[in-house]
Formats: sequence, C-alpha cells, structure tokens
Amino acid sequence: MLCANKVWMGLALVGLAMWTGCAAGGSQDPTIPDVEVDQDGDPAGPGTEICNGLDDDGDGLVDEAPTGTGLLVSPCATACGPGERLCLGGTLGGCSAPLPDPWGVCPCTDGQIRACATACGSGVETCLAGSFAGCTAPSPGTEECGDLVDNDCDGEVDEDCGTCEPGDKKQCGSSTGDCVAGTRTCRADGTWGTCVGLVGPTEEVCDGSDNDCDGEIDEGLAPDTGEYNDTCQMARRLPDVIEAGAEVTVQGSLYPTGDEDWMWFRAMEGWHDCEPFAGQCYYELEVTLEPPLGVDVEVCLYPSWPADAPACEEVGDPGSSFCTDPGETSMVLSWEGVCMLDDTLDFVVALRERPSSPSSCASYRLSFSMEGPYTVCPEDEYPTY
Repeated sequence: MLCANKVWMGLALVGLAMWTGCAAGGSQDPTIPDVEVDQDGDPAGPGTEICNGLDDDGDGLVDEAPTGTGLLVSPCATACGPGERLCLGGTLGGCSAPLPDPWGVCPCTDGQIRACATACGSGVETCLAGSFAGCTAPSPGTEECGDLVDNDCDGEVDEDCGTCEPGDKKQCGSSTGDCVAGTRTCRADGTWGTCVGLVGPTEEVCDGSDNDCDGEIDEGLAPDTGEYNDTCQMARRLPDVIEAGAEVTVQGSLYPTGDEDWMWFRAMEGWHDCEPFAGQCYYELEVTLEPPLGVDVEVCLYPSWPADAPACEEVGDPGSSFCTDPGETSMVLSWEGVCMLDDTLDFVVALRERPSSPSSCASYRLSFSMEGPYTVCPEDEYPTY
C-alpha cells in the first residue's frame, strides 16, 4: 500500500489500490513451501538454474547467475541490437536493448562516427546525446574571384566576377550572424582579388548562434532520437528501473519550441527475504533532471500498477500526477509494499518547458534510481489508505 511520506519536495503517493498478485513462482499459501518435482511427480535433483523463483541447482541460492554471484540474466534483442533481461522475483524484466522510434530509427551511441557529405565534399559526423551532429564536410561559401576555385560548390569557377579599376576595393561576404565580411581589391589586370578577412557560414548547430548566417538562430536542427514521443499515446519505453540496481538515464531535447517528451518505465521490486505479508517501508524512486542552462523544465510522473502499457486516460487525471515545482530539478516518490506481493509500479513521465521559460535546443539529462525497503513496517505506525 502507499504511504504518505514527505521527502524533499513534500510529495506523497496516496489513494492507489493494493496489488494483490503473488510473486511469480511463489506459493499462494505462505505455510506451504515450494517443492520442485520431476515429470513423475518425484522431487527433482539439482538442475540448471532458470528464472522461476526456485533453487533449481540446489546450492541454496535462488535465480543466481552461473558464476554464483549476481542475478540470472537472459539474452534478448530488439531491432536496435542485443541486450539482456534481468531475473527478479522469478520473472524476467524488460529487455535492456534500445527500441527504435515510430519511424524505425535507432538511437546512436555517444562517440559513434559515420560518414556525411555536403555539396562541397565528404566528412564525418559524431553521435552526441543520441543524435549525429557536427559534420566535418566543408560548407559552400562565397565565390572568390581569381582563385580558380569553385568556392560556392555550384560547379562553376570564378563566375560573375566582372572587371574593375586596379586599386579599387569593395566589401565581400556577409556580416550576418557569425559571418564576418571581408574586402576585395582590384588587381592590376582589372580582376577582383580574393576576399580577405572573410568568415563564411558553417553548418547550423545548437549553440545559440546563427552559424549559417541566414538571420535565424538554432533553426532547422534535427530532433532527438526519442522523437516523436510528444503524446502519451506515443510514450517512449525506457529500461526497467530496478531496486538497488544501476541508474537509468535518458537524454533528449524539447525542440522545436512547444515540444513535449513522454516516456514510461517500470520501477521494479527486487528479491527480498522477509516475513510473508509483512509491511515493507519504503520503496523510494529518485528522479533527477539536468535541464539546458537557463531553461525551466517541468517533470511530471503518473503512477499506476503494472500493465502492458499504462492507460493514457488515467494519465489525463490531474489528481494522479506528481510534478516538480518551478525551478526544481529533483523529487523522490515513496510507497509502502507488502512482502510476497508485487510492489512494482509503472510510471508515465512527461517533460515540457514551462510557459515562462526560454526555449533551448540543447539536451536535457533525466535519471531514475530506486531503493528498496529498509525495514519491516509496524502495522500501527503508518496510515492505511
């Protein structure tokens, strides 16, 4: 059951029904022990450990890895590559491999490099925060008269340069955005010389500047690889957040302005040696956001008991959400569990820039971690909902 536990932000989970299912592989009656039997109905001898909540190999450990330390894992894969599923409470969790977006595009791995090209040639681009960016191929520039080079990459050399009086000077290039205009001087043969001091346009990147010198800042950039997850119905599935397990992190951007990012994950209970049906307090889910500099991002969580996918009509109920306050970037949600029952919760997450906040194409980083109950709860110490 859920307990009113005011932590950090004074948030509490209340009013949700108790989960009544037994842990997979466990007996419905706590007084009846689980016994493995073979096909003839006789007690089975030691075998290979499988994910079923039982001690298959008779070594006194349940669902352990072949090395005898750590939990049993099972290989899995998605369209984006291999992963593994962790065994907890006799049940395999979700696959850790990333999923493609609705358009079938897989996220890249930070540091990954691939080829790219512009009208002027080829180069490489590098994966950063799940997206490829920073193509090193040269960008078209302003045509330089008299250098016998196709500077603007249109297939012509020194086109439209005309003639001039030796010694004359004129401005070349643009001073818009990051560009800096240069100067051309007419040579003795009556042709314009090269543009001296010119700083030309470059590929637009997310840095708050007009890199391509078109009068716009940070325009035309690609969205993060988690798009398009801008509605509850298209919420992006994240890896399970496992009690006492590794932190789960996700990066993305709220770009273009007005974008919302929706995702969901399972906060999964670990395996406990505890008194059957005794209270367990508390499970704590910690949520931490690193937003772009100067941007105020609201993070909202909507809890529900596990399903194949949380229902969006339930998410629409404003009374079922827990959100960060303006300027806040972290919160902890707590709930009480019951030994031998499944205390796992599903959470839908929504991120959006607050109306009063400036926008940014820069990436945010959102992380989740979960800690389990620290002790058994006395029945008369906590309110019942």
